[in-house]
Amino acid sequence: MFLPLAMLATLLPAGAQGKIPSWIWSKASGGDGEEVYFRKVFTAQAGDKLRLAATCDNEMTVFLNGKKDADSKWWEDPVSEDISAALVAGENVIAVKAVNEGAGAAGLLAKLVIERGKDKQEIVSDASWSFSSDKQKDWITLKPSKADTWKESVVVTEAGKGPWARAIKANTLDNIPELKKPEATPVASMKVKDGFKVE
Repeated sequence: MFLPLAMLATLLPAGAQGKIPSWIWSKASGGDGEEVYFRKVFTAQAGDKLRLAATCDNEMTVFLNGKKDADSKWWEDPVSEDISAALVAGENVIAVKAVNEGAGAAGLLAKLVIERGKDKQEIVSDASWSFSSDKQKDWITLKPSKADTWKESVVVTEAGKGPWARAIKANTLDNIPELKKPEATPVASMKVKDGFKVE
């Protein structure tokens, strides 16, 4: 059943123990080349910041309110992105295209952290996320035309368990280092020996 509104998670003080996300899929295991589309509707307030931490066995592309914000092809290496730019006050929708390679284990694992001042709101992948095995032209929008075709996701297991446990622990999505893009050092800031110049 497609859920048009998401329940607000309890606001937690910054630094509090985070929720444990679940690996979710369309069923207990995946087929070779299977594509599954996931959605989660949630609310935010003006001035909120939003961070995504997620991974998928095997590939994923993540959209927020129709804007592509992250992708990954290696489930052992979760991504962590600040996706606040596409966040709006009111209802928002996170949408994920997930692809499995090879028959067997398959799953999406995700955590959204909404920062509101000194507090945070966590939304984790669980059965409340909706899925469809059919790609729809407006599936990344807030109100897809075929909303009644979306079903409740199947929880495969919690993070830290199952076939992914050797690389993904219960708190892995809480501890992904934030990688900054390399920036060139301004020429004016460089110190060189007399007789040399920077071009």
